[in-house]
Amino acid sequence: MQILDNIYLILVLLVGNLFVGLLIMYFFARRRYSSYEGTIGELETENKKINKEYKKVENNLQELDASTKINIKELKNEKQKLINYVNKYENAIKELKKDTKVKISHISDLNEQIKNYTDEIRNLENHMASAADTIKNCTSEIETKTKTIKKLTAEVTDLEKFNDIQILRAKESESRVKELWNLSEEKDNEINRLRSRISAMQDNFSHLSGIGPKISTILRDAGVNTFEQLASLSLGEIQSILESANPNLLRLTDPSTWSEQARMASIEEWDELEIFHKEIRTRTQHK
Repeated sequence: MQILDNIYLILVLLVGNLFVGLLIMYFFARRRYSSYEGTIGELETENKKINKEYKKVENNLQELDASTKINIKELKNEKQKLINYVNKYENAIKELKKDTKVKISHISDLNEQIKNYTDEIRNLENHMASAADTIKNCTSEIETKTKTIKKLTAEVTDLEKFNDIQILRAKESESRVKELWNLSEEKDNEINRLRSRISAMQDNFSHLSGIGPKISTILRDAGVNTFEQLASLSLGEIQSILESANPNLLRLTDPSTWSEQARMASIEEWDELEIFHKEIRTRTQHK
């Protein structure tokens, strides 16, 4: 998960750097365009000033012509110089306009590039949004797992405390074990006797009232081999098994209590089963 977070961080940094670079290029192009516009404006202002000077000179010439006709030739030469000067600046302005058109065309190309970069940025922003959703899902999953880890950590702490308590109890029990050691052999013998008794009685259908060796064989042939299997059968299913083997058996035996007896035997309620046998014998005697 740490590697995945690092990958997302690197992706975000790369996209951010690209976006910043595109913004810098856009503002730099706008700045150069503004600089060209300023240059053109200055040239036009200069041209206006020159035209004013030219008109002013013409006015002066007219005034001088009206007042005197002395040095007309020199004034004409001066006028020609001014005209040449104006023409020179007009040519310069034309060149600047041509250069400006070229630069405007270049700016148009830059604007087109900026538009393309803007589309790329938009696509990157969409991709970043998708990546942000993925990061959000991963963050949610991480938070869930963090909560699970905290819960497990608390459980481990509780288990450690419980373990410490058990160890303390075990130490306290060591002395008790020594006292019980002498009684363990007698208990083992008693347990072995009980196990032998249970083993002898387990799943032996002859321990159930009303079932003898012949019926036990019939039940086992029908696939009923354990007390649990017999306890799960209904009275109709037991009667069907007996009828399939020998229809006369239904007149000779009563299987109505076999399922209940088998249930007691399956959960090792031998004392309760013995009491139940006595009740069956009592009912039979009263009949």
